[in-house]
Amino acid sequence: IHVSEREGSSFSWKHVRDSMELLHCHQEMEAINSHISERKCKDSNSFIVSSDYRVKQICIGEGEPYGDKTLSKGTFRIVRCELAPGAKYPDCQYQGSVLTNRKLLVKCENNLPVHFHGDRD
Repeated sequence: IHVSEREGSSFSWKHVRDSMELLHCHQEMEAINSHISERKCKDSNSFIVSSDYRVKQICIGEGEPYGDKTLSKGTFRIVRCELAPGAKYPDCQYQGSVLTNRKLLVKCENNLPVHFHGDRD
């Protein structure tokens, strides 16, 4: 596996879910937190509710240049999970919000998304 392929799959693991609801925030963030070397709760994470294939297409024709990043042409549903006020490690509790019709801003390397830089109207 090339480094870029690993980075692409890391992007998918961190940010792409075929299906996800708000009630999954705690469970999904527990998995993310288990891969952080310091013992802490990650403040937030955005999950793109889509197929991995569709998200990868942003880097090979379904996106447009946006500075040194790429903005998706199509829109996506996002579940944003944020650390609940007062929550502290190891009891990392999360609350979620749903965003719809959002364009994705990603960094592409070797035709794969490697960093999620947020979303736009």
